[in-house]
Amino acid sequence: MSAAAAAVIHLDLPARAEDAVDIYLNVMVRSSNRADVIRRLRTKGVDTTSGYLRNCAALPEFAAFAGEPYPGAEELEATGFYLPVNPFLSDGDLNSVVLAVREIFQDRATV
Repeated sequence: MSAAAAAVIHLDLPARAEDAVDIYLNVMVRSSNRADVIRRLRTKGVDTTSGYLRNCAALPEFAAFAGEPYPGAEELEATGFYLPVNPFLSDGDLNSVVLAVREIFQDRATV
């Protein structure tokens, strides 16, 4: 990920072996106004989605865990969405994503 993206998003990326190559397709971020942020990013040409993350305890396959509180999973399901950072994006593409995020979050009162 470009230095500009890391500076805006403030990510702690996982450690990797010296001979490894990062292949991130997207990075999850959170906003309490997720739907509005996604809509605004899409109008700026950023391919973003709330994705597939679900609180597994709410799925029928995990009925034995239903009713238990899982605040982290519940919060991510409600607020999480993905920003593209895949290896097919150029530095210019990544910087466009960063600029769109920066522009939307400049007025933090509305996001």
